[in-house]
Amino acid sequence: MKLSDKVDEKVLLDVTRKQLENHKYNDAALMMVRYKFQEHFELRDLMMKLVDLNKIETAKMLIADDDVLKVELIKNLSTNDNCKKAA
Repeated sequence: MKLSDKVDEKVLLDVTRKQLENHKYNDAALMMVRYKFQEHFELRDLMMKLVDLNKIETAKMLIADDDVLKVELIKNLSTNDNCKKAA
C-alpha cells in the first residue's frame, strides 16, 4: 500500500509546502523527489539551503533532471566555504 494511492496529490503538495514553511527543507525536498513535485517549487533556493544544512545528497536528488542547477551546485560546492562539504 502506497500513500500516494490513498491521498490526493493536492494534499501531498500542501504538506510539502507546509514543510518548507516550517523550515524542514530536507523533508520537503525528499517529498518533492518522491512525488515529482519539482516543477511546483523554486529549486535553486532550496538547493542552496540544503547545501547549508550539509544535505548534499538530497540536493543532488532534487536537481537530478536540471542541468543548469547541477552546474550551479558544482560551482557552489567548489567555493572555499563549501569545499569540505563537497568532499
